[in-house]
Amino acid sequence: MKNDDPFLSRIRKEREALQKQLADLDTAERVYLGIGPKTGQFPFVEAAANQTNAIAAVLPKMTIKDAILTVLGEAGSRGMDASELLQSLQTRGLADMKRENLYPKLSYFKHKRWLSHDLEQGLWKITDEGRKELLFS
Repeated sequence: MKNDDPFLSRIRKEREALQKQLADLDTAERVYLGIGPKTGQFPFVEAAANQTNAIAAVLPKMTIKDAILTVLGEAGSRGMDASELLQSLQTRGLADMKRENLYPKLSYFKHKRWLSHDLEQGLWKITDEGRKELLFS
Protein backbone atom coordinates (compact mmCIF):
# COMPACT_ATOMS: atom_id res chain seq x y z
CA MET A 1 0.00 0.00 0.00
CA LYS A 2 1.14 3.46 -0.80
CA ASN A 3 0.81 6.36 1.61
CA ASP A 4 0.31 8.75 -1.29
CA ASP A 5 -2.53 6.75 -2.85
CA PRO A 6 -5.21 9.33 -3.83
CA PHE A 7 -8.04 6.92 -3.05
CA LEU A 8 -6.79 6.24 0.48
CA SER A 9 -6.13 9.92 0.98
CA ARG A 10 -9.72 10.71 0.01
CA ILE A 11 -11.05 8.04 2.38
CA ARG A 12 -8.99 9.42 5.25
CA LYS A 13 -10.26 12.95 4.61
CA GLU A 14 -13.86 11.74 4.48
CA ARG A 15 -13.38 9.74 7.69
CA GLU A 16 -11.94 12.80 9.44
CA ALA A 17 -14.88 14.95 8.27
CA LEU A 18 -17.38 12.32 9.45
CA GLN A 19 -15.67 12.06 12.85
CA LYS A 20 -15.90 15.84 13.25
CA GLN A 21 -19.57 15.81 12.24
CA LEU A 22 -20.27 12.95 14.67
CA ALA A 23 -18.50 14.82 17.46
CA ASP A 24 -20.52 17.96 16.71
CA LEU A 25 -23.76 15.98 16.75
CA ASP A 26 -22.77 14.27 20.00
CA THR A 27 -22.02 17.65 21.57
CA ALA A 28 -25.27 19.14 20.35
CA GLU A 29 -27.26 16.21 21.72
CA ARG A 30 -25.52 16.39 25.09
CA VAL A 31 -26.05 20.15 25.35
CA TYR A 32 -29.70 19.78 24.32
CA LEU A 33 -30.23 17.10 26.96
CA GLY A 34 -28.47 19.26 29.53
CA ILE A 35 -25.70 16.80 30.32
CA GLY A 36 -22.86 18.91 28.98
CA PRO A 37 -20.14 18.06 26.50
CA LYS A 38 -18.25 14.81 26.68
CA THR A 39 -14.55 15.51 26.94
CA GLY A 40 -11.70 13.48 25.56
CA GLN A 41 -13.63 11.49 22.94
CA PHE A 42 -12.72 13.65 19.98
CA PRO A 43 -10.57 16.78 19.95
CA PHE A 44 -13.38 18.63 18.16
CA VAL A 45 -15.93 18.22 20.95
CA GLU A 46 -14.51 20.76 23.37
CA ALA A 47 -14.09 23.32 20.62
CA ALA A 48 -17.64 22.77 19.37
CA ALA A 49 -19.07 23.03 22.89
CA ASN A 50 -17.69 26.55 23.13
CA GLN A 51 -19.20 27.65 19.86
CA THR A 52 -22.90 28.34 20.22
CA ASN A 53 -23.29 28.89 16.50
CA ALA A 54 -21.82 25.50 15.70
CA ILE A 55 -24.21 23.81 18.10
CA ALA A 56 -27.22 25.78 16.87
CA ALA A 57 -26.39 24.82 13.30
CA VAL A 58 -26.47 21.13 14.19
CA LEU A 59 -29.63 21.15 16.31
CA PRO A 60 -32.85 20.45 14.48
CA LYS A 61 -35.01 23.48 13.85
CA MET A 62 -38.33 23.34 15.67
CA THR A 63 -41.38 24.70 13.88
CA ILE A 64 -43.38 27.47 15.51
CA LYS A 65 -46.29 25.06 15.83
CA ASP A 66 -44.16 22.45 17.60
CA ALA A 67 -42.58 25.09 19.84
CA ILE A 68 -45.95 26.49 20.93
CA LEU A 69 -47.45 23.05 21.55
CA THR A 70 -44.32 21.88 23.39
CA VAL A 71 -44.18 24.91 25.68
CA LEU A 72 -47.88 24.69 26.50
CA GLY A 73 -47.58 20.93 26.99
CA GLU A 74 -44.81 21.51 29.53
CA ALA A 75 -46.97 24.12 31.29
CA GLY A 76 -49.47 21.38 32.09
CA SER A 77 -53.00 22.04 33.25
CA ARG A 78 -52.13 25.53 34.51
CA GLY A 79 -51.56 26.84 30.99
CA MET A 80 -49.87 30.13 30.16
CA ASP A 81 -50.95 33.60 29.23
CA ALA A 82 -49.69 35.01 25.93
CA SER A 83 -46.91 37.03 27.57
CA GLU A 84 -45.51 33.99 29.40
CA LEU A 85 -45.77 31.91 26.25
CA LEU A 86 -44.00 34.55 24.16
CA GLN A 87 -41.20 34.90 26.70
CA SER A 88 -40.73 31.14 26.84
CA LEU A 89 -40.65 30.89 23.04
CA GLN A 90 -38.08 33.67 22.84
CA THR A 91 -35.79 31.94 25.35
CA ARG A 92 -36.01 28.76 23.28
CA GLY A 93 -34.56 30.32 20.17
CA LEU A 94 -37.53 32.06 18.62
CA ALA A 95 -36.12 35.46 19.58
CA ASP A 96 -37.68 37.14 16.56
CA MET A 97 -41.20 35.99 17.51
CA LYS A 98 -43.37 39.05 18.06
CA ARG A 99 -46.64 39.31 19.94
CA GLU A 100 -48.54 40.36 16.82
CA ASN A 101 -47.34 37.19 15.07
CA LEU A 102 -48.23 34.97 18.01
CA TYR A 103 -51.94 35.75 18.28
CA PRO A 104 -52.91 34.59 14.76
CA LYS A 105 -51.09 31.30 15.41
CA LEU A 106 -52.87 30.83 18.74
CA SER A 107 -56.25 31.55 17.13
CA TYR A 108 -55.55 29.14 14.30
CA PHE A 109 -54.45 26.41 16.73
CA LYS A 110 -57.59 27.02 18.78
CA HIS A 111 -59.64 26.63 15.57
CA LYS A 112 -57.82 23.34 14.89
CA ARG A 113 -58.72 22.30 18.49
CA TRP A 114 -55.05 21.94 19.46
CA LEU A 115 -55.41 24.67 22.08
CA SER A 116 -58.08 26.00 24.38
CA HIS A 117 -58.31 29.54 25.71
CA ASP A 118 -59.72 30.47 29.10
CA LEU A 119 -61.06 33.97 28.42
CA GLU A 120 -61.64 34.71 32.09
CA GLN A 121 -58.03 34.05 33.12
CA GLY A 122 -56.45 34.65 29.71
CA LEU A 123 -54.67 31.29 29.77
CA TRP A 124 -53.83 29.13 26.78
CA LYS A 125 -53.72 25.35 27.29
CA ILE A 126 -52.88 22.43 25.07
CA THR A 127 -55.71 19.99 24.41
CA ASP A 128 -55.58 16.24 23.89
CA GLU A 129 -55.83 16.92 20.14
CA GLY A 130 -52.83 19.25 20.46
CA ARG A 131 -50.82 16.56 22.23
CA LYS A 132 -51.68 14.10 19.45
CA GLU A 133 -50.65 16.64 16.82
CA LEU A 134 -47.37 17.25 18.59
CA LEU A 135 -46.72 13.54 18.90
CA PHE A 136 -47.42 12.74 15.27
CA SER A 137 -46.09 15.84 13.52
